[in-house]
Amino acid sequence: MNGFAQVSSSGQEPMGSTLADNVKVFNETINEAIKVHTSHDFSLFKEQRIPMKDKIGNIINIHLEAGQWYHFVFVGDPSCKKLKVTLFKEGIGDLVSDRTGDKNEEYATEFSFIAPITGVYEFTCMQKGEMPKPLAYLMLFKKNASAPAIGSNQ
Repeated sequence: MNGFAQVSSSGQEPMGSTLADNVKVFNETINEAIKVHTSHDFSLFKEQRIPMKDKIGNIINIHLEAGQWYHFVFVGDPSCKKLKVTLFKEGIGDLVSDRTGDKNEEYATEFSFIAPITGVYEFTCMQKGEMPKPLAYLMLFKKNASAPAIGSNQ
């Protein structure tokens, strides 16, 4: 993608002002995250719009390299009531887990992670809310080479 993501409201019914507002806030949140993290010496490593259904988890497999510093940003639907993300590695288990709920009104979550071993990791996300097909977007940033990775000889 071009680094600045845009998501339209196609596939969401009905198209009312609330949905239009959600799409606007959603896109602004994505673009702000890209701007902030690329200005802090991270490169956009992977980004993906996630086709979701309410209350059903999605799994995204991501290959990570040992010792590299990654920063995950998941942006959910602004109307969601609850959000849960988990980073899992077979043979190790859950490495990161984060939830948001009704009281904090958050629809995005982010975390940094240094991969302990090279391999495929599972990023799982789930939302609960009013939309049958909530908006969802994952951005994965990787620290640029100018900052040595943990465990490197630089």
